[in-house]
Amino acid sequence: MKAAALIASLSCTLVSPTIHAQEAQQATQAQQVQQVQSFVNMYRMVDYSLGANESCDLFTIGHYRALGLLRSMFRSKLKSVATDEQLDQLRAFDSAKDAWRGCITQAENAEAWSIIDKSELLADALIAAPVKVSVEPKDCRVAWGGPALSRNEWAYAATAAVSKYDKTPDKAEFETLQGQLAAMIDEECGKRQSSELLQAGYEQLRHIEDNNLFLQKNKSGKKQVFTSVGSDIVSDPVSDDFGIWRSRRGGFSRYPTGTGIIAYRVRDRGDVDVAFSVLSRPGTYSARGKMYLSRAGRMTARMDGNFDAIELRLSNGDSYPLNKLKGQGSGNFTASSEFALPADAQRKLASLDDEATMTIAYRIDGKDWVSFLEIGKNAATKEIGMGDIRSSLEWSNAPMAAKEGQ
Repeated sequence: MKAAALIASLSCTLVSPTIHAQEAQQATQAQQVQQVQSFVNMYRMVDYSLGANESCDLFTIGHYRALGLLRSMFRSKLKSVATDEQLDQLRAFDSAKDAWRGCITQAENAEAWSIIDKSELLADALIAAPVKVSVEPKDCRVAWGGPALSRNEWAYAATAAVSKYDKTPDKAEFETLQGQLAAMIDEECGKRQSSELLQAGYEQLRHIEDNNLFLQKNKSGKKQVFTSVGSDIVSDPVSDDFGIWRSRRGGFSRYPTGTGIIAYRVRDRGDVDVAFSVLSRPGTYSARGKMYLSRAGRMTARMDGNFDAIELRLSNGDSYPLNKLKGQGSGNFTASSEFALPADAQRKLASLDDEATMTIAYRIDGKDWVSFLEIGKNAATKEIGMGDIRSSLEWSNAPMAAKEGQ
């Protein structure tokens, strides 16, 4: 079914058989149809933009999270008048992902870029919405593990978004959207004292503070932060691992140390680290660290503890020991060590298909070999798939888009 026909079909579900009965009813039905059309257009727009962002680095973390939240919200509203199958037919994600491989120029693709610009405006409005809420922000937490922030802290996140439209023809539209989204946050806060929509501004604020800390990396003494979010991350900013970064793939997490591979987009375009996987053995404080992936797929393990050895164990029965580069100290808090996968093992891994998986085993303090586990109670053995490695590196390596005139 074509998009226009599908929109008409969705709209008709709101119209009763007595459509011609009264003029008032007709006006109401027309408003309902218009609202459905608006949600459909918004849903397609943000889905297209997220698809484009898969292949071209278009959005920083705040915008990326905002668009993901808005897509979920629009889809949820449309589910009252459409099936999942109908909504899937509206999606533009895959076609946009294909069209934007390698990025496309504004000069030759003005219409496609206009969709990105409109999505960015919508995302900016959501990032800036918390400063317009009617409730006291401190009474409402960021949903899924986030803090409750003051209005001044939210203003720090909103500053760039607000100033961007201050003297442009889009100012009125931005402010209207900002107010509408603030009302939605108010509604969520009133129901449960937390709001998922606050995640976009929080991610933006965390990103600003993190990159600001990187600029102070060589500064002696106490680092300057501007909000409680900065205070929260000052001891362990993401930029310590990746330098200036732009975005992180996946869903919201106050502390992005979950399962699988966590991929970042970073400013440095050299063969630097761009992703990591947490290595841990719950309950064993000495068995902690991260396995890093560089742009070219180099694997380096940096451990909190002076490990004796680490090796990859593949599902095909092969095993690849990592070379120990350095190790110092002992005990849980002062020791460290670093390992790297040899180049020949890296080439062998690259030849495997996406279905191949691996576990990671270690020895420490002369004890027997043990496998790292996933995070959580009764955790299973940690397993990493080649498909996840490849998709993570593909996402991290997407080229950065450049607007004309910038």
